[in-house]
Amino acid sequence: MAAATVAVGYPRLVDKPNTLAKGTCDGRKRRIPCIFCDNVTLHTVQASVTDNEHVTDNGIEIGTVDTDHELVQCDGCQSISYREFWCTSNEDPDYIPVSPERQRLFPPRLQGRRRIAFKLPDEIEAIYAETYRALCDGSPILAGIGIRAIVEAA
Repeated sequence: MAAATVAVGYPRLVDKPNTLAKGTCDGRKRRIPCIFCDNVTLHTVQASVTDNEHVTDNGIEIGTVDTDHELVQCDGCQSISYREFWCTSNEDPDYIPVSPERQRLFPPRLQGRRRIAFKLPDEIEAIYAETYRALCDGSPILAGIGIRAIVEAA
């Protein structure tokens, strides 16, 4: 099968052949924050797919991006989440690394940041729910706007 060439955010090209490997992480344990347990707990990988991308420059491979897509289940409360984990290797001397490896969880969550337990008035509850989601999504400016709206609504 021929590789598809896709332009990325910088003037390099990514060769995108079908490099999916199914079930490469099944059964492994991960320590990640649980959306319901409000703590870092063990999660078991129930299903996984690994994707490998080879970054080339003028036909020369300068790095790879490995991405694991996993469905994980909390060993405590049995809730299901999605985890995306990627790491890069790069041999390009002009490349400025952001971070060697990253993960993203869905639904997004913050470790140790539980929603308040008491009942809020309906108009404030709606603002609070959106503010909490913005905070979990890593959108601090939107979360700040939400906090300001909660204070003004109270």
